[in-house]
Amino acid sequence: MEPGTATQSASALVLQAGDGHAAGAEDQVGAADDDSQIRAESQANANHLLSFVVDHMTTSCAPCPVELAHIVYPPAAYEETKNGNKLSRRAIIEGGKYIRIKGRCIIKPEATVRGDLGEVHAGQYCVIEARARLCPTPTTRDSGQGLVPTSMRIGDYVYIGEGCVVE
Repeated sequence: MEPGTATQSASALVLQAGDGHAAGAEDQVGAADDDSQIRAESQANANHLLSFVVDHMTTSCAPCPVELAHIVYPPAAYEETKNGNKLSRRAIIEGGKYIRIKGRCIIKPEATVRGDLGEVHAGQYCVIEARARLCPTPTTRDSGQGLVPTSMRIGDYVYIGEGCVVE
């Protein structure tokens, strides 16, 4: 069935797209002139709606065809791990044995990752921008044992913007 046209079934209600009128099949019998007029109005309304949707999509909702640039991280400024992680030589990494990064992550200059405060687990394809800080917050127990290290988990495909603090 074409958009904007009416169906001619005997049992189903038909919604005319032009005027919002719901009519049974018995209302359509013997009304050929009215039917053709309603179809014309419905088609005009459907075309108007379609042009509105297309205009709206092309001006505000359509994804932009952006070609991503290939970024080269110079070996003098970045250390690459066996998992494909790229760590800036100017990044501040404390407590490295408590930091687990799955792979293909980028840690930019002056970013701080504090593994000495608790475990930090990051998924794949994460980006930690410059001056971002990952600091697991130690918590206290009710029994008075002092500060207890907590763990921080970051999922896959996470972007932590410049200057963000994650606690």
